[in-house]
Formats: sequence, C-alpha cells, structure tokens
Amino acid sequence: MSISKKVAEVAVALATNGFEDGALHILEAATKTSAWEGKFATPHARLTWNEYSFILEELPVKGKKKLRRAEVQNPAFRDFHTYNEFLPINIVEYHTKLGKKDSYDQLKKKITESLKKAVALTEEKQGTAPKVYPWREDMVFYLKVTPEDVDLIDAEGEDFTVHSEWTKFGAYSPDSDLQQHDAYYIKYVSKSPAAARKLYKILKANPKALARTTWSEFGHWLTKNKIAYTSEHSTW
Repeated sequence: MSISKKVAEVAVALATNGFEDGALHILEAATKTSAWEGKFATPHARLTWNEYSFILEELPVKGKKKLRRAEVQNPAFRDFHTYNEFLPINIVEYHTKLGKKDSYDQLKKKITESLKKAVALTEEKQGTAPKVYPWREDMVFYLKVTPEDVDLIDAEGEDFTVHSEWTKFGAYSPDSDLQQHDAYYIKYVSKSPAAARKLYKILKANPKALARTTWSEFGHWLTKNKIAYTSEHSTW
C-alpha cells in the first residue's frame, strides 16, 4: 500500500470519531493523491478503488486470452459521514489485510468479507446499515487489460501533446479551445487497443519520437507507422 500502518490508524481514528475532513487531509498528504482513490496490486491481480466502487482485475499472464474483471459498489458512497465504516481506507486497510501474493479470488473474498464487517459494525453502532450488493463480473480479452508496470506517457510534438496509454491514446489539435461554453476541438484517438499499444511501444522506446512532428504532420506520421486512428471533433 502507499501509506504506512500508522498513518492509516490515525486516519481511521479521526474518521471513526467524526473528523472525516481531518482523516482526508492526512491521507492526501501521505499519498499525494485523492484520499478516496487507491490501488493494490499483486503478481496475479489488481484492485483499484474510488469513493463509488472497488474494481478487481486479473492481470495478463502468458497463454491466457480471457481475464476476469469484477466491480462492486461501495454501498455508503453517498453518506460516508454517517457510515464511516465504509470509507475506502477502512475497507482495504482496517477491516482486512491484503496480502502481497493474494490471488484474484483471495482479494475478492477479502473485500467481500470487509464490506460485510462494515455492515456488522455499523448495525451494532446504529441499528441499521446499507445493503451490500453483489459483484458484477465479466470476462475481457487480455489485450484490454493494462499490465501493472505500464504508466501513462505524455509525448510532446512541436505544437501538440499526445496522451498515450496501453489501451488508448488521444491528442488535441493546437487550436482546440476547451474553455469556452461551446468548446471547439479536433482530437485524434486510437481505433483499437492494438493501435494504442503500437504507439505506446514506440514512445516507450523513444519518448522524443514526435519532437519534430507538427500537428499537421501527425496524422501522416501515424499512418506511416501503421497506427490506426480516427478523428473526433466538436459539433456546432
């Protein structure tokens, strides 16, 4: 996890005693990110969360074409002030212990049990608690799952920036204006995860691959490198 046990204990104590703002401040300072969001990964699976839900993904392994992906809603996301046992930090840190080698099934079971524990503790204190919903699970093609060691790349062209991820990329034209009420923009986006991966690998190997490419040349550059893309634009 990205925070120490001591930080988690202090945050939980504050939240439990009604000082949610203080807990969030401590967590944000410790993680440099939103206190509602987080990630825990093992060699087998990745758990991510925000204030609304927990998402679990099997990670790609050689020879496996289909991977499981599941999501469960945090039943108290609209009212953490009343139901602080359901704060994401409580579910992943305080009510359970996630293991560094846990499998997909083990992580799923632990989060399920943690949610049930939050229900029991809340009912004990308040006499009522939100209902825990079942996981929604499906199978996805392995190429649609981002490997754990892959990070976003922002590559600079002469007059534009492309945001490149493992499963998608996007770049706005330099004359796009997203600030006005009726935003104007032209955007090139990947046609498929395969196209996104091809660009990602090029930029990973050479982050300055587009440094001398202008927006007017970018489409030709993508075509030359056999990277399928399409255009999105505003409507007036």
